[in-house]
Amino acid sequence: MKLFANKKLDHLMREMGRGYELQEARNLEEAISVYKGVLEETKRLGFDSGYVLWNLAAATDMSGDLEMAFDYITQAVATDPLARPFRNSFDIIARRIRESLASAERATDDPSTPRLYELLTRSGEADVASHATMARWCAATGDHARALALANAVTLLNPMERDAWLCKAEVARAAGQHEVAAMATAEADPTGMGGMRSKVLAARKVTACGIPYIIARGKKKGILGEIFAGKDVGTLFTPMTECLSSREYWIAFTLRSRGKLFVDDGARKAIVENGKSLLPSGIEKVEGEFAVGDPVIVIAPDGKAIAKGLVNYSAQELHKIQGLKSSKIEQVLGYKHYDEAIHRDNMAVQKAQKARV
Repeated sequence: MKLFANKKLDHLMREMGRGYELQEARNLEEAISVYKGVLEETKRLGFDSGYVLWNLAAATDMSGDLEMAFDYITQAVATDPLARPFRNSFDIIARRIRESLASAERATDDPSTPRLYELLTRSGEADVASHATMARWCAATGDHARALALANAVTLLNPMERDAWLCKAEVARAAGQHEVAAMATAEADPTGMGGMRSKVLAARKVTACGIPYIIARGKKKGILGEIFAGKDVGTLFTPMTECLSSREYWIAFTLRSRGKLFVDDGARKAIVENGKSLLPSGIEKVEGEFAVGDPVIVIAPDGKAIAKGLVNYSAQELHKIQGLKSSKIEQVLGYKHYDEAIHRDNMAVQKAQKARV
């Protein structure tokens, strides 16, 4: 039976079906070849098919070719930016590239690093770890000026990220700038006092209570008078639009985290945008050893912390039920005390904070 009256389209649809069957059978090289043939034919017919590009992206991703996968999925998104399957695949492949760059197994001078980094920066998907990896690559290959420029930019834009300061210390040391390296090492020290990380952390604590906060040069004569006179000096952190409750503040700033839960984008949206609890189905990875009631940090797909909360299940239990629907918890564990991994009432969500220089 023909799918379409047009013989060419009918042939292309049958070829797509054949490619999908090959992909499911893990005959990836042949599947990619079939998809490429369909893509060439659609171009000859005068149109770009996001669907074909999407399938090509999936097959090349499965084959381990992240560069080609990202290129294909970027083209697919360009054909239809609102197509959710395309966007989801884009996010997944971008995350794989970030994970590849941040992998402990990656050599500092790996020749693929600049290409992968360029893909992320061109699409606005690079995170702190990606920038740090590229800075280290530059240092390892002798481009100390660019390494320092990248490290300086990362620490300037992400002063709370310890890894950014550690990276700056490494590249500064490699460039022979030992004073800069010592300063960056001090900033990275989690027990350090007085550095920029400490100042920004203090700003987060104060603005979470609805109080404005200013960082200014303390040695400047008359600086307090200028601040109280409303002059434009220093860096002003405006109060958060929604203040944390006393319980949320206690969870966010007084309890030391015992682990991390890495969640998918659906869970991120549920927590940050919709004010929901974290369910086991949204958890992709569990890190650390913790017991019921311990505080853990919730990490979004882009690597940023979005919340901190008290868990209803231990790390051992969450390893078993991560990714599962709540209805499956009892089937796997033999019991179910809660539907949620972290209930909303026991969670402090990272909220927006603005700084004006």
